[in-house]
Amino acid sequence: MKPSKNRKPAFVAVTMMVGAISAAMAAFTAVLNICAFIKIVRCTNTVQKSLPEIEKAARLYRKNHTAEKTDREQKNG
Repeated sequence: MKPSKNRKPAFVAVTMMVGAISAAMAAFTAVLNICAFIKIVRCTNTVQKSLPEIEKAARLYRKNHTAEKTDREQKNG
């Protein structure tokens, strides 16, 4: 039996449709990856800009905490 010629265009159409859907999904995934990368870079940049303030706050906290600890030790002993 010979395969009918009418089925071949349907198979090609389905294959092309699957390929188009796969390409659309790959493009969508690429866009999402780019957006996530940009978000991470912007977040990292913000943290780097605020790092001196964070370090200053940490030094102040340690200074106050050490002073409290010293005061408590003097009262107890």
